Amino acid sequence: MKTKTKFILLLTSLFFLAGCSSQLEISAMEDCSSHLDFKLELGSVITQTIESITQGLTEIENASANVAVKETEIFSKELIENAFKVSDFKNINVKIPEKDKLNLSLDFPSPVNQKVTTDRGNFKAANFITCTKNSLTLILSPEILRELSKNFNEESRTYLDLLMAPVFSDDEQMTSSEYIDLVEVVYGEKLAKELEKATVKISLIPPKGKTIKKTALSETGQSKLSSNKAVFTLPLADLLTLSSTKTFSISF
Repeated sequence: MKTKTKFILLLTSLFFLAGCSSQLEISAMEDCSSHLDFKLELGSVITQTIESITQGLTEIENASANVAVKETEIFSKELIENAFKVSDFKNINVKIPEKDKLNLSLDFPSPVNQKVTTDRGNFKAANFITCTKNSLTLILSPEILRELSKNFNEESRTYLDLLMAPVFSDDEQMTSSEYIDLVEVVYGEKLAKELEKATVKISLIPPKGKTIKKTALSETGQSKLSSNKAVFTLPLADLLTLSSTKTFSISF
């Protein structure tokens, strides 16, 4: 596997295997474009697991070339920014304040102005984030996540398969507790416990000067509403075992 492929896939996988602290904030704009801020903190257990797996694969790759194994770089600012170059996303800003932390912000145009689709299907950002003159909607579904994964090559799929997440598989579904048990068997009790308490916090924000008039939120572990922000918290295990569509929307 090439190093670039590793890091891009690690980034994509980590959007789902997101440690104890993961926050996604989506802000609607007056022109129906949107702004996204994502903050990720992996935590020591997940960081150590990633380092162990990556270093092991690197050792195998470099064995025949007799190349010394360097310290694992979990995030690469340059490679992350390059991964978004062929896309509708603009003003991409990547910061890595610490080894296990990633801050990402970007803008994407209104649905009618989106042009870039995935390599293997007619799939745009508007398929899961849609902004109109009076609403902002986020859609999470197994179909959307699987469509995204189809664009990974065979080598990259190997990394995604390490998650063993039912949401990426057409195989028999399992409950979140069953998935946590599986993770414990394969990766150990520490990682399973970290997964069990891990959550994904998502915020939907109306354009400046406008207030939220109505919300339509699928069932989550927790939600908090105010006039200028809707925040819902979804257990990570629920996301990785998602079997039906969840829709989160605000009207303003």
